Amino acid sequence: MGIDPTIFERPAPPRVSIAMVVCLAICFLAGSIVRSPGVAAASAVGALLTWRFGPLIGGIVVGALSATVVMADPGLVHPMPMTLLVWVLGLMVVGMATGMVARRDSSRAEESAHTPPERPIPARTRETPVRTTRAVTGDHPRLKSNPEIVAFKLPVAKPPLEPARDRPPAPTGTQPGAAPSELAIPDIERSVIQRFLRDVRDALGADEVALWQHFEDTDEVKVYAAAVQAPEELVLVTKPPVDTLVHGAALGGTGSNYDGELNFFLAIPAGAEGRFHGALGVYAEDRQSFARDRAKQSMRGFADRLAELLHLLYDGGETRRYRGKVDTVTSAVERVQKQQEMGLLHAEICRSAREISGASRTAFVSWDEKEKTAKVECMDPPGIMPSTVAPGSLAGLACNPKFATVLRENFGHATMALFSEGESTPRPGSAAAVGLHKDEHVVGAIVVIGDQPGQITTVEVGLLRPLARSAYTQVVAVRELDAAKGQATTDALTGLANRLAFDERMKSLMAASDRFGQKTSLILADVDNFKKINDTYGHAAGDEVLKALAAALKTLVRDMDFIARYGGEEVAIVLPQTDGKWAQVAAERLRVGVEKMR
Repeated sequence: MGIDPTIFERPAPPRVSIAMVVCLAICFLAGSIVRSPGVAAASAVGALLTWRFGPLIGGIVVGALSATVVMADPGLVHPMPMTLLVWVLGLMVVGMATGMVARRDSSRAEESAHTPPERPIPARTRETPVRTTRAVTGDHPRLKSNPEIVAFKLPVAKPPLEPARDRPPAPTGTQPGAAPSELAIPDIERSVIQRFLRDVRDALGADEVALWQHFEDTDEVKVYAAAVQAPEELVLVTKPPVDTLVHGAALGGTGSNYDGELNFFLAIPAGAEGRFHGALGVYAEDRQSFARDRAKQSMRGFADRLAELLHLLYDGGETRRYRGKVDTVTSAVERVQKQQEMGLLHAEICRSAREISGASRTAFVSWDEKEKTAKVECMDPPGIMPSTVAPGSLAGLACNPKFATVLRENFGHATMALFSEGESTPRPGSAAAVGLHKDEHVVGAIVVIGDQPGQITTVEVGLLRPLARSAYTQVVAVRELDAAKGQATTDALTGLANRLAFDERMKSLMAASDRFGQKTSLILADVDNFKKINDTYGHAAGDEVLKALAAALKTLVRDMDFIARYGGEEVAIVLPQTDGKWAQVAAERLRVGVEKMR
């Protein structure tokens, strides 16, 4: 019980004085109207105790004194008239309220004497886990229906400055390798990242994909680029808030909003400490229709590819020195990252390596970790590929984690072979092999060959390293994708590819044929009198015939050829980089080989 002191607009000390005057007036009224010294004393004591100890104790004292006065004061008439009783109780209550006002006024006066006045805050603010204060916007349409949701208009990372001539030299006290607050990426290269984010958005079917940058000195996260919206206009509404989820992901975790939300948001770490460091996030308005499991499985691969792209953009030590080649390297990396089929990926790696290095020929060598062997998968331009790769050759050494790069600017003086001993092709003038490694894991190597000595040098090798990093990431991703598709695209009886895999392979090969002008041939074969075999010996015998046929065809075709069970006893053999004349020769060789199975 009490009166709110804010109803008064006077300074605190005068209000305390007014409260004391009211208390004395109560005593006067108690003596003149009620004619009871006990009522006057009870009112004064109640006001004093309420002022000192608060309304609870004051109310208890007032109630006890009221009962005592009414029962024991000889000056009061008993039984007490209603009018007199109202006066007694009213005086007690007013005394207690007056004491409360005086107590609050005196405490506020004491606080104001020691506390500086607060500055006015122009807008509502909220402390975030990244130790910064940001304005909270309330104009998002979902806020009207759910006031508990907080919409953040995230700050935008400022466009970094171009290094070298436009940036002043670093202070002499700067430690080597220290991460600056804003790393240098020109705006033209920022658009490269935006195109990558659009590719991720299209691949996942999301509504938005964005990249946030984390600043270690201030522990802030700011929007760097987004697939759809401009970074300064990006507003994502989630619970918990987006900046909380992104900050946790930038520190090495994974941030995702509540399962009960209508939308979906997932953020994972991106970049690397000491360079661009932040988080990659995907957002979908409709949680139910969005393929969340696929996004969770794919986001790590996208983050790895983004890291390689960021490495390329920041690799001033090895690519910015050759500024005329930066656009070529960036374009090549983007093309490699888009390939989802292994054969096309090998061809794109070879073509990109030749474009970047200016080599006469290039080759992609794959490494089989189980068999500990390497083989040439593709060459550009197409040519006779060696059947084996010797461990001590230039290509074989590059597949060893101890030799990340093997370079011979004058290959005529080299004692090693290019791929294997006894090669029929002329020795090159210069050659280099760049391994596709990460830690101790190896997936292959890129070999570039020059006809003249000095055609391949350390400059070309330096330009190939970003491509090798991106190629490693993409080869690993496509291998994992192929492994996941294996059961769905393999015929259970023969072990050959099924009709679905055949359709996908033909689609990709036709696209490659249109793009690169390569010839592709198709052979269709079936087993004569297969129905008679099933009717005479049973379906189990027919299955054995199909298994034997598949095993024989695998030994008769090239490694680059593709065999699929087209349907029933029909088999399809796809011959890449083969015209009709050679396809006819291959078909006859297959027919004769199968005929010898009898």
